[in-house]
Amino acid sequence: GLVLPLNGKDRPGMVSILSEIVSSHGATWVESRFINLGGRFAGGAHVEVEDSKADLLAAELKALSKPDTFLVLVDRMDEDAGNDDQGLLLLELTGPDRVGIIHDLSKVLSKFSISIDELVSETVEASMGGGQTFFVQLSLSVPESADEEEVMDALQSALPEFLIDTIEDEEL
Repeated sequence: GLVLPLNGKDRPGMVSILSEIVSSHGATWVESRFINLGGRFAGGAHVEVEDSKADLLAAELKALSKPDTFLVLVDRMDEDAGNDDQGLLLLELTGPDRVGIIHDLSKVLSKFSISIDELVSETVEASMGGGQTFFVQLSLSVPESADEEEVMDALQSALPEFLIDTIEDEEL
C-alpha cells in the first residue's frame, strides 16, 4: 500500500484529482483524513495498489506537487506496522486554553509509549465570556504494558485544570 500525505492551498476538486489518478491505476482508496486548516487543505490517504503499478502511481501523484502551492508525498506502507499488541483508548479533554496543552499531553503519552492514532482539537469562546475553552479528542494505541489508571493519573497531574473523560467507541 501507499500513504499519501498532502498539503496545499485549498481549492475545489483536490480530492477528485487525487482519486482520479488513484483509480486510473487500479488502486483502491482504503482510508483518508482531510481538513481545511487556515485556508490550507491538509491530510492524507492510504491506497492499495498492485506492486507492479505502485511506482508509476507514485510518480504521477508526486507530479501534482507545485512549489508554494501543493505538496504530495508518497510513502510505501510498512507492512509490519500493525498495533497487534496495543489496546485502544479514546479520550476527550476539556479545559481552559493556555500555552503548552498539546506539549504537556504528548509528553505524558510518550512516557507510557502511547501512540496517537488521531488527535482532533479546537479552541472556542467559553460561555458567559470566560475566555477560551480548549477541546481535544484522542484515539490512542496503548501498549499492554501501560496501566490505564496510571496513564489517567499522569494526565490529570499534567493537566489539572482539565476534565478528562474516556469515551466509548460508539460515541465517536
